[in-house]
Amino acid sequence: MKNILIFATLLIFSSINGVSAQVVTPSLDPTNPVEIAAAASWRFGSTIGGGGKWGTQKSDGDQLDSSTQSDLSDMAFVNSSYIFAYQPTTVTFEISGVVNETDYQWDGSDSTSDSLTEYEKNETNLKLAIRGNNQVSVGIEFQSENYKDASTDSKLTAYGGSFGMRFLDSIFISGGLNRKTLKADEFESDLKWQEVIGGVAFQFGSPDQNMFKIEGAIKIEDKAKVNLSNSALYYYRPKITTTQGSIETILGGYLLSYRYRKILFEAIDDIALDRDREETRNRIGLGYRPTVLTMVLYGETRIEMEDSNKYETQYLGFNVSFSFM
Repeated sequence: MKNILIFATLLIFSSINGVSAQVVTPSLDPTNPVEIAAAASWRFGSTIGGGGKWGTQKSDGDQLDSSTQSDLSDMAFVNSSYIFAYQPTTVTFEISGVVNETDYQWDGSDSTSDSLTEYEKNETNLKLAIRGNNQVSVGIEFQSENYKDASTDSKLTAYGGSFGMRFLDSIFISGGLNRKTLKADEFESDLKWQEVIGGVAFQFGSPDQNMFKIEGAIKIEDKAKVNLSNSALYYYRPKITTTQGSIETILGGYLLSYRYRKILFEAIDDIALDRDREETRNRIGLGYRPTVLTMVLYGETRIEMEDSNKYETQYLGFNVSFSFM
């Protein structure tokens, strides 16, 4: 029963939290999207770009489930991404997405083996922000994500609004609220919940010369449940808390970055013996941003923990973008 009610939840929603987005102000790598719409107002002009991501997975005991469809010890293509941000005046429009992501989700509830499920994901994000007097920003957004694994097709949609404020030219704060809906054939009705997000950033300098940025943010997603079709069982979604911090700098045209992210999936009280699950991500980036062209290479490690069980995924990514206006 636990595999039916919990594992599918973690499969879908841990991948949602894996977006390489900034909350308060845009990344110094303009290829990275913003997570809430209001942050788009603080972009330095318009951008078009994309990237690719590769990954490899391993466990402490190398206990891989026989249902995996490839050799996970080899580096394999995970996804491609795109972004177009247009900022003609005080209005900023941003569209970004992930195309044909293929990855594996780990279930560590069994201490004797690692259960891996392959999934596919496509994601589209639309954001619109308006800036006032270069000190206040408000935004609205729409998100659509489609998931597929061997047994389930599901679709997530989200609508939300956000705000941002700027103080003393270098201090930024932001906050947002999203309403999310998950549809699946296995559900008797739609699963709905809220997401609250906020953060603060300090930013100095100009991307055309030298620049430094530090940011911290937190995101809290409500727990929820829904009846399964033609069954007395429930589909449970745990409360998820994400905290992250990042540091970025541009020195002499070279871009350096580091981001830490921790995701906590809280145990569900209604399920006996359920345990907290924790995921941590550490990502470093090295790139070149001379003027309008930006190229960045990323290395990322994701470690998932459930009780004493541990699973690790390593990623390599590359972004390239062209800035204008």
